[in-house]
Formats: sequence, C-alpha cells, structure tokens
Amino acid sequence: MAVVKVDSLGNGQLSFKTFAGDGWSTSVVCTSRPHPRRQMEGSTEIASTTEPGSVDTVAFSVKRT
Repeated sequence: MAVVKVDSLGNGQLSFKTFAGDGWSTSVVCTSRPHPRRQMEGSTEIASTTEPGSVDTVAFSVKRT
C-alpha cells in the first residue's frame, strides 16, 4: 500500500513497502503552466542480484501527463 503525503512546501511525497524493503520519493518536478507535467522521482529497495539476502537501491520516476 502506498502512502501519499504533502511536505511543508506543499510538494507530494510518496512512500511504499516492497517485498525487499521500502520505496520513497526524493523530489517533485513541475514544468511551466498552463499544462504542467508533474514528475516524482525517488528510490526503492529491491532484492540484490549479486548478494543473496541483501538489497540494492534503484531510482524510479513516476510521471503524470
């Protein structure tokens, strides 16, 4: 289940659980008006492909068009 919050600047924040660990947003990107596109960037933990029992962190982007 994902949790969507708003930080003190009014930017959205996203956090969620995965089988390997946590995911979280690190920034929100907005372009100019009148039709802004919003993008949320962050990181998530995934099961390591090189070390069994460990986790790796990978970046992600979520876009709304």
